[in-house]
Amino acid sequence: MHHKDIELSALVRFLRKRWLTILSITIIGAFLSIFYAVSLPNIYKADTLIAASDETGSGGLSEMAGKLGGLAAIAGVDLGRQGSSQADLAIEIMNSRKFIANFINKYQLLVPLMAATEWNPDNNELVLDEELYDTVDKVWLREPRGLRGKEPTLQESYEYFTGE
Repeated sequence: MHHKDIELSALVRFLRKRWLTILSITIIGAFLSIFYAVSLPNIYKADTLIAASDETGSGGLSEMAGKLGGLAAIAGVDLGRQGSSQADLAIEIMNSRKFIANFINKYQLLVPLMAATEWNPDNNELVLDEELYDTVDKVWLREPRGLRGKEPTLQESYEYFTGE
């Protein structure tokens, strides 16, 4: 037991001697972390897919919504359709980021989507931009810039695909 007390006291003595070094390293690390965090660009993205329920009630809120929709139509205000069909829901799902990203991954469309410049009907093949993609080594050649790496991300491919 006495041996452990000596080790603990030795540790306390060591920390007391080196407190200025420990404090300096902590402060420098904190400032470097803050500087790095502040220098990063702010990127915010949120997607939502909302589906209306198929319940059709004859009272309560649905009745009031029908009356207000009619009143708004008289006033010249369009509140949109009250219901949502399965076709509308399917279109929204197909336009969603997750669906398009999964589609690009599943069918390996990243290179044709992001590096193709034209279609060669004589050879029946895509012509790829040789400054972006090396077809021999099958590697991306573009220069990383900011958060954008050599290989395009699924977010970049989604934005390119949808024209955002």
